[in-house]
Amino acid sequence: MNSIGGAQVDKIALVPSGDGWEVCMQQVATSGETFQFVPGVTRFSNYRGRFQKISLSPTGEVPFNLEAVSPEEHSATLSSVASLWQLLTTVGGMAQSRNRNLTATTAAETWLAFKRWILSHHLFIPMLALIGYSLNEAVRASQSGRSDATLEWTQLGARMRRGCGALCIYGIDFEPCSEIYCLQIRSQMPPGFTGYEIRERQNAAHSAIAMFSQAFPKLSADEFSRRVRSLWMEADQRYHELHQRCMFMAVPLEPGRGMPESLRQEYLKENGAAHKITEEEFLEYDNWFGIERSIHVTRLDYVYQLCEVMERVLADLMVGHRLEDKVFLDLLDGMRAALVVFSSWAGSISNSSPFSHRYLRGE
Repeated sequence: MNSIGGAQVDKIALVPSGDGWEVCMQQVATSGETFQFVPGVTRFSNYRGRFQKISLSPTGEVPFNLEAVSPEEHSATLSSVASLWQLLTTVGGMAQSRNRNLTATTAAETWLAFKRWILSHHLFIPMLALIGYSLNEAVRASQSGRSDATLEWTQLGARMRRGCGALCIYGIDFEPCSEIYCLQIRSQMPPGFTGYEIRERQNAAHSAIAMFSQAFPKLSADEFSRRVRSLWMEADQRYHELHQRCMFMAVPLEPGRGMPESLRQEYLKENGAAHKITEEEFLEYDNWFGIERSIHVTRLDYVYQLCEVMERVLADLMVGHRLEDKVFLDLLDGMRAALVVFSSWAGSISNSSPFSHRYLRGE
């Protein structure tokens, strides 16, 4: 039992209050026989304002320059990768799904919904930049005749693409999904809010995918080129499948109605051209999801921040989830692929090291 403001508190609970949630203390009466809730300690009307932020590059791309890594930073980076790799192995073998099917919105599930919705985006968004980085590296490797490296970087990008699809499902792993999403999450978003306002999508992933597709055409006469393109296309198809499933779970189709047009499609029909995202809209998206932009962000910052985000996702999965096995495995494998990229930024690593690319690929 704890003491808050002189009162003996047995439990703390969240109850609906206006546009947010209010903490209530369950207080033991002096007789010790009855309990009552005492509201008014703290209000949670702005969950996002209290959620941990993440700092990314101004453009949304992975920082260009790899700063000199001191021996201490080299060791710390490899230690972060090693501990997270071990955690991934542990969670993959022990996480259990919850067999609950809630039909009524609860304060606890709404809190979980905000947590997973924002946490999933804090990994999804920088992972788009890592996908762009990997596909660019695949093209560079191909241009210099390094076929093994071309395949390796393509596979890493493809694994993270599947991971992004799995993050879409993880982000809405709460029940009742559509009720909480529409009434609690979407209702707080600005009108016309769309994923096209993600800098990492527009400036990193989208441009890299275009360059990759040009370098490895679907109908190329070269067998190796077709193989590389096929690796990516299979992962990209899986991503779009899970993303569409996520949208329908969050906002189900009305009976008897077909697929509604997206905001982008509506704008294109009305204006004859695609909407050009403005800086104000980019900022609006960043602010909503708690993303800060800084020219001082380095690749090591990516490692430390994303390792921490992944640790929080994994800890949440250990508590319980409702993900299908394949989605769960795609999510974990996308994280592993990110760790392989991180290991390449840590500096020179011998092939005999447990942090080498060969080891992390399972060879």
